[in-house]
Amino acid sequence: MSLALALATGSAAAQTISGPVRVIDGDTIAIEGAEDNVRLNYIDAPEKDQSCENARGSLYQCGRAASDALRQMIPAGTQVTCTVEGRDGYDRYLALCKAGDTDINGSMVASGWALEYVRYSDGRYEAFEEQARAAGRGLWQGSFVRPWEWRDDRRQERFEADRNEALAASECAIKGNVSRNGRIYHLPGQVDYDRVRIDESRGERLFCTEQNARDAGWRPALR
Repeated sequence: MSLALALATGSAAAQTISGPVRVIDGDTIAIEGAEDNVRLNYIDAPEKDQSCENARGSLYQCGRAASDALRQMIPAGTQVTCTVEGRDGYDRYLALCKAGDTDINGSMVASGWALEYVRYSDGRYEAFEEQARAAGRGLWQGSFVRPWEWRDDRRQERFEADRNEALAASECAIKGNVSRNGRIYHLPGQVDYDRVRIDESRGERLFCTEQNARDAGWRPALR
């Protein structure tokens, strides 16, 4: 039987999952026969499409590198055992996992290819991270954005892109921008139109007609 489940008390915290493994990314695995994927608890690895800088300042795909590091640690088919401590917002198991005597979660932090997820970890892997940092291992060879901050930035970018797309599709699509050059309005199709982001807290707004914009004190963009 490829999947073993032990429910000592019937709670998620008492659940143990074991079986052959397949790596999804730097902090997520799939166990053969398990209902859902397993998120390695208390750590955070860069996302698959995240880039970082190496020691020379060159960009590299650190998300892929983290995934590769975990695959080297636990090649496909390796028998792992995970103690489930809950579920995350994507309905993945949150678990502490081992391959034999190897603490997979801690080893990823020690290798430098994952960080201690300080929002939840309560210092569990702090010493491992300090060792990785001091030795310049993994991500610590250069500079990087912490994965949770990178995700927050991407969410904000998507929100702004969706919002501006919706604004451009509306009838009132003239963008009234406030800059050091004064109050300038941009029409759809102009050079800077797509780059302009409306920030209502700065007094920026949309206009339905050019006359509305001029009456409110805005002048047209030159290009």
